[in-house]
Amino acid sequence: MEEVQKLKDLATEGDPTAQNDLGLKYEENENYIEALEWFQKAAEQGNEYALCNLGRFYMEGIGVDESPKKAIKYFLAAAEMGNADAQFNVGLAYGKGVGVEQNLSEMARWMRKAEKNGNEYAKELVKEFPPDIYPPDFN
Repeated sequence: MEEVQKLKDLATEGDPTAQNDLGLKYEENENYIEALEWFQKAAEQGNEYALCNLGRFYMEGIGVDESPKKAIKYFLAAAEMGNADAQFNVGLAYGKGVGVEQNLSEMARWMRKAEKNGNEYAKELVKEFPPDIYPPDFN
């Protein structure tokens, strides 16, 4: 309980990491509205993990109406900051055409970035990609 109070204090003071972590605590307890509020506060300060969590909430409809387009907006913001999980999710979205138009070259590009940044799922998937799937300007 003391840990949660410490998180609340830091989050209330504006610490984006604490805000995201507090959001995760609320999510664990299935208080999705409160979780969403703290993720939003952290995301407004550029916290990549909170952006990714918001993407997940909108993609899965957790505490909000499902909105793949909103989810992609959050995932892309985090992905551009180098977040491997967000990069993986952007790649999945392009691969399946969820929230964006299906584009296998974009899928491969984002999966490759996720792989380079340590996402284990992406590491497995890119092994299966044919070499010609990557866009011509990919390096």
